[in-house]
Amino acid sequence: MKSDAKVLGAIGFLMPFYSWLALDVASLYVAFVINLFLVGSVYMIFYTLVIGARNKKILPAFAKSVKGDVKTVFGIPVACVLAATAVINMIGFSEPAMVIVVFFTSLFITLFWKYAKVIENVAFRRKIAVAKLREGDVLFESKKWVGLTKEEVQKIKRTRKNVVIKEGVRFAPAFPLALVATYYLGNIILSFMVI
Repeated sequence: MKSDAKVLGAIGFLMPFYSWLALDVASLYVAFVINLFLVGSVYMIFYTLVIGARNKKILPAFAKSVKGDVKTVFGIPVACVLAATAVINMIGFSEPAMVIVVFFTSLFITLFWKYAKVIENVAFRRKIAVAKLREGDVLFESKKWVGLTKEEVQKIKRTRKNVVIKEGVRFAPAFPLALVATYYLGNIILSFMVI
């Protein structure tokens, strides 16, 4: 987390020194943030899929999670379709394809949410000896993604032998990818709107 923040801070500091694509500094920042969100989303999906492919425990755990919560998996898309249909009827806009898009989009998001939870619980948890515990590590039992302070690490080392920590997506590569996208495309959303 700290390394990601440092990379983002460095990019934010250097941006004003470059006038790419005839953008002013404010527009450049906006374009980069939007691109970071889009590129980061694609990167995270790809990253978690690779993790799932490499860890044989993921797919069985994912299948079990979906099977055990079918009502949620299909209930959310159905609720989204009903809400979308109500809005469409309210504004007098008739487009059946929109309902299909809403259903499959919400189904994908719901399934990916379940998949991400499995990744977090199976692949992103690691039991270590307290001797290896470091400042900034996040305990798996913690509900907040807040790293341990130096004092907390010392306290844990005095009271435990082992702890379970949680890891996360190594997000740092998404920053240069978003930077390259900003350099060549500007704001990705605006670029696709023009096309």
